Amino acid sequence: MRIIFPPLFKQFFKFCRVGTINTIVSLVVIFVLSELMDIHYVLANVSGYLVGIILGFALHKSMTFQNTSKHTKTQFMQFLIVFLVTYILQLIALVFFVHVLHILNFISQILAIGIYTCLNFLGNRFFTFKTSQDKKTS
Repeated sequence: MRIIFPPLFKQFFKFCRVGTINTIVSLVVIFVLSELMDIHYVLANVSGYLVGIILGFALHKSMTFQNTSKHTKTQFMQFLIVFLVTYILQLIALVFFVHVLHILNFISQILAIGIYTCLNFLGNRFFTFKTSQDKKTS
């Protein structure tokens, strides 16, 4: 029996796969810089995140959302906005889970990452990489 997923779910799964690849590359950059090249861990972390943001934008634009818009600079700024907003929201959720609901830190991290991933997908799908079809229905 074959399970049929709606297009939005397929795109979300692709978003998660691309995000996993992006995370691995970012971690490799951080590891190489900090552990093999003896660069300060903060600089290595910032460098890894910068590579991750740029790579994430490129991969999501071309692979996840297959967006062909020529407004790359605008989309990149929107991508950064979505990243910052969703990161702040997941941080708020994390603190809420730990300090208000008294959920274990590690479980709270997992829940917060889930919130971040879903909100980040929706923000990029309907804001950063909004299609002409989306514009017609809004």
